[in-house]
Amino acid sequence: MKMMFDILNSKEDWAVLIKNRVLRSYGCIRYHIFSSIWTSAKDDFGTIITNTCWDLGSGKNVRFLMDSWCGAPLLEDTNIEDLTGNGIDPLIKVSDMSANSQWCIPHNWFTWFPFLTSRLLHLKALSVEAVDSMGWKHSMTGVLELKEAYRFVYGDFR
Repeated sequence: MKMMFDILNSKEDWAVLIKNRVLRSYGCIRYHIFSSIWTSAKDDFGTIITNTCWDLGSGKNVRFLMDSWCGAPLLEDTNIEDLTGNGIDPLIKVSDMSANSQWCIPHNWFTWFPFLTSRLLHLKALSVEAVDSMGWKHSMTGVLELKEAYRFVYGDFR
């Protein structure tokens, strides 16, 4: 679990190589590749995604509907078929919904997400220069330490 968190957050060459091999816009690959690191870490991908949240920088790495950046992922509150049937891309990035530090959300989206206005009011404006960062929800620092991962898996940490 700790390794998966590190893969998703690290800018080091080894992590970038693995991310480029296994991550896609929809999530991680579902087929086998030869990698001792990925083989041991892949089972914890869902756990990490469920228990992390994004601190927005530019919003270029954060999916507007599928990632946790303003509370629970917005996709949990609707049906993906309803969205795609209405021409809404479920993989759209947060940065695509903002321009000049202002939110540019199509009016009909508030039909599916009536709570969106209240969530967005509490967020800082996106910064083109800032980096998006993923943080562990159960940590004061946002970093998943090995000790915390152990407690999460073997303790009553959830």
